[in-house]
Amino acid sequence: MIELATEQLIIRNFTSVDGDDLFQIGTNYEISEYAKYDHGPWPGSPEVYKGIVESWSKNDDFLAVILKEKNKMIGFISVPRKSNKTFDFGFVFHPDYHGSGYATEACKVVLKYIFETFQAVQVNTGTAKENYPSCNLLKRLGFTFTGENNVSFRTDENGNPIELVALDFVLSREDYLQKYVS
Repeated sequence: MIELATEQLIIRNFTSVDGDDLFQIGTNYEISEYAKYDHGPWPGSPEVYKGIVESWSKNDDFLAVILKEKNKMIGFISVPRKSNKTFDFGFVFHPDYHGSGYATEACKVVLKYIFETFQAVQVNTGTAKENYPSCNLLKRLGFTFTGENNVSFRTDENGNPIELVALDFVLSREDYLQKYVS
């Protein structure tokens, strides 16, 4: 079980009580301008989220981000291990909490955990070129741009692919140590 804490947040494994909050996050994300740049669509039923939460609670790949003052999940971070010392990294936060610094605070503590506990060598991530807030967050966290490619995760109302430019980023152990430990 993972439980990390910052001044304002608790980052922990998912539990059965997180279904309603995850439903709110997914529903709000699905209607956001950024949903078209991601896998989806997100489910529309609260019952489906109970199953997702049950699945996510069985491992450390997905972590709930809880705002202490409200005891409410405001987002989640994904950190699936790709190999012994390489991880993928992703995040989704409820739009009501964008621009507050919570994503930066949560992501920093999770990256610290990955690099220090598992001695990670590399963390990979990506986002749409048009998703400026995510691009800026990744840069603040120390990720380095490594390339771009054209992809499509969804179709429009006529069934045509919604194409986008996806940016790839990496945070190496050396860059992490230089930014956070030096």
